[in-house]
Amino acid sequence: MAQKVLSIYIGNDVIRICEVNRTSSKHVNLSGAFEIPTPLDCVEDGQITDHLKIAEAMKGCLSDKRFLGAHIVFTVYSKKIANKEVLLPYVKNAKRVDDMIKANAADYFPMNNLNDYLIAVSVLEIVQVENMKNYRVSAIAVPKEIIESYYVLAEELKMPIDNIDYFGNSVLQLLSLQMKEGTQLIIQMEIDSTVVNIMSGSTLILQRSVPYGKNAVISALVDIEGITEAEAKTLLDSKEELDKKVTTEEYHEAVRYLIGSIVRIVEYYTSRQDAMPLDEIKVFGEGSNIAGIEELLENEFNATVSRFDEMMGVTVKRQEPIQQEELLRYIANIGAVIAPMNLTIDGVTGSKKISTDLQNLLYGGIILASAVSIIMVAIPLISYFSLMNDKKVLEAEITSIGTIEETYNLYLSTKGQFEVLQSYYASTENDNEMAYQFLLDLEEIMPASVGITSLSVDNGSVSASMVATGKLAVADFITQIKSLPYIDSVWVPNISETTDIEGISTDVFTLSCVFVETVEEVVTDETE
Repeated sequence: MAQKVLSIYIGNDVIRICEVNRTSSKHVNLSGAFEIPTPLDCVEDGQITDHLKIAEAMKGCLSDKRFLGAHIVFTVYSKKIANKEVLLPYVKNAKRVDDMIKANAADYFPMNNLNDYLIAVSVLEIVQVENMKNYRVSAIAVPKEIIESYYVLAEELKMPIDNIDYFGNSVLQLLSLQMKEGTQLIIQMEIDSTVVNIMSGSTLILQRSVPYGKNAVISALVDIEGITEAEAKTLLDSKEELDKKVTTEEYHEAVRYLIGSIVRIVEYYTSRQDAMPLDEIKVFGEGSNIAGIEELLENEFNATVSRFDEMMGVTVKRQEPIQQEELLRYIANIGAVIAPMNLTIDGVTGSKKISTDLQNLLYGGIILASAVSIIMVAIPLISYFSLMNDKKVLEAEITSIGTIEETYNLYLSTKGQFEVLQSYYASTENDNEMAYQFLLDLEEIMPASVGITSLSVDNGSVSASMVATGKLAVADFITQIKSLPYIDSVWVPNISETTDIEGISTDVFTLSCVFVETVEEVVTDETE
């Protein structure tokens, strides 16, 4: 990476540009930062659609800031980017993790056109799973057309690309320098989206993005109150004005989609067996100044909500002062230079480059025509050197792919072990899997006037001898049994009534039912 670069994030509403250089893996110097509005209809979900307008909007500002001629690092966000967390067997050479993911990309990203995607990998941590070391890896699949659009823009700006990073990874790189200990919920609210990070110390446990930001709350408030967008923005900037004109119920309705999405992500996290309780919540981002949002989050998660009061790992070296809240808006730009996921690709050209190449080809043709006689004489010598060069290239390629066979064999071995474990697990399954759950549910739904004298379960079929004080209690119990999602074919083969010497009637009956296989709900994150 060049010593000093321009780190650029291009969103639907704003373009943020920083002049930075990384002095170490944990420190960055910031020497300049500014933002400009994104020209209308020039960006569509992370892909640049009008390169000329974007370039023209940037050139003047770059010239004024004297940011000319630098290398570029882009950070890219798009809902089209698929994100997958993967556990891989530990190998000593961490570089082979990238090969393992790419060799089995179809297993993680089941797209039909996977050749149109660029796969990138970031190792999150090394974990112990059943006494075995594993890599916990974040893998992403990015449409190549998105990345290509940034190459065309760089060409218009006449600046070389040093690297391209994924927005989520950019944010994580700087956040990891801020975390010390404990489990924290870090919420980055932007204008059109929100990134939810759950971190244990400096290690990312879970990261999800949702397509709701401040604009979603503004739009909801416009619909609920029947006011203009400008009026809604004014209300959300002042807690006092908001409380005067918007009821608590209306406010909760306005933020319902945003808060609901965050709650579902946290619930997914807490449902994990090894989930740790949240110690603190931190909120930042351009969309985080929604009035009342901190109090709402505190009540929702029963945890303290705060904001970053300093930015560790960043030294500001510029004449103009910069406030902490403003600095946080550039967190993705700054983090992108620390450890980018390297989404660069070879062989990408834009329309302007293509025309230049065509011109070069024509010039080359003229020169070639004038030199035909010399080449005709030198053909044997040229052929010899060409074949020697081909030999060297092939030898280099053989050396570079020498570890592929080893990686593939490791994959086959790991896959075989996994299939053996699957077969062991399958051998433990039977039709009586739901028997224990059935007993637990009986304790909840069985009326006090109904009792069990005997119960047996065989191959998923339940047979129970029961007593009840009245047929109404029997009917109620059968209705409760039928409401269980894993029960089918409930019937009562016989029922008889007896009366004791005190004249109390008792119904004796046999109940039969059958377990059916249930389908577990699969929880997927929105970027997978």
